[in-house]
Amino acid sequence: MAPIQNFYPGQNQFPGKNLYSWQNVFPWQQFPQDPKHPRPDQYPSPDQYPRPDQYPRPDQYPRPDQYPRPDQYPRPDQYPRPDQYPRPDQYPRPDQYPRPDQYPRPDQYPRPDQYPRPDQYPRPDQYPRPDQYPRPDQYPRPDQYPRPDQYPRPDQYPRPDQYPRPDQYPPPTPTTASPIDRPSTMPPAILLCITACPVTSEYNPVCGSDRVTYSNPGRLACANMCGANVTLLRQAPCPTMQPFTAQ
Repeated sequence: MAPIQNFYPGQNQFPGKNLYSWQNVFPWQQFPQDPKHPRPDQYPSPDQYPRPDQYPRPDQYPRPDQYPRPDQYPRPDQYPRPDQYPRPDQYPRPDQYPRPDQYPRPDQYPRPDQYPRPDQYPRPDQYPRPDQYPRPDQYPRPDQYPRPDQYPRPDQYPRPDQYPRPDQYPPPTPTTASPIDRPSTMPPAILLCITACPVTSEYNPVCGSDRVTYSNPGRLACANMCGANVTLLRQAPCPTMQPFTAQ
């Protein structure tokens, strides 16, 4: 007599002890075996963590009134639209990033004594007021910006060998005129006062009412304040006299 078969084929076969193990029931919960995980010697050592004195003090955290108010956050319509983000082909290529030898060295960073002191920062009353900022209608319109085809191409910039060498720059020229024969009608005390008067060294000759050419309007104003009783005759050198400059 043949043995009685169960309704399901293979039901009498023992499936084994691993059928209901956690590897078979929950295969996504297996422990990671990827060698990319850090080894124990790759974790930071205790001396690489910040010390307690390197954390900010409680008085260095911003106060509640220093956080922005809800009405100071941008509105949803002020965020950029998806079509305003750069496309993938607009990002710089890997060869356009600076190389490691192009970064500044540690000795090229400013020293702590080169940073401005707290008393060198501008005071709150030195910042511009809200009414001193340009109005929205004073900004350029989108059609006033240059188009992409109006920018110079890379081959239109001067090459490094096209810049002038240091020995090709012109020598500095003096900004004031040469000494002159001072008029004999001016007292020596007034001449000494004009010479000691502090003015700029620009050369912008003007003609005074005493027919003397002064090197710039500031020198003419010095002559007037020193008692020469002279006024501006014209914004040009006098036709018959040489410029008056301080020695």
